[in-house]
Amino acid sequence: MKAVSAVTDIVGTGSSARIHAMHLPQKPTLEAVVFQRISTPIVVHAFGADPGLTEERWQVSAWGNTFLEAKTLAAAVKTALSRYSGTSDSTVFQDILHDGGADFDEDPINENTPRVFRSQNDYLVWYEE
Repeated sequence: MKAVSAVTDIVGTGSSARIHAMHLPQKPTLEAVVFQRISTPIVVHAFGADPGLTEERWQVSAWGNTFLEAKTLAAAVKTALSRYSGTSDSTVFQDILHDGGADFDEDPINENTPRVFRSQNDYLVWYEE
């Protein structure tokens, strides 16, 4: 996501990019992206041979101050991830598939903030071991 301008135009670039693992920081600046691995199911071996592929389910949440901000960021993330194949940081990705999502109107992050919005999407990530 950090290499796709549709995403970085919204969340920033480099070490200051608002892309976070697992959860938002204590006092977040929105818009922001949060990602986490949901599961790594066991890939059935093909006729006794190890296929050398791993499948993981990842959840990516786009956060915004408005519903439109969250949906616009989620669309940019989907453009960056969906059907991606290639090599990144020496990992060979075979395919990334968008696998649905949902939208949420969240309670305030703290007493000094208004309600925020989250568009949460799941992706199936296939990569070579």
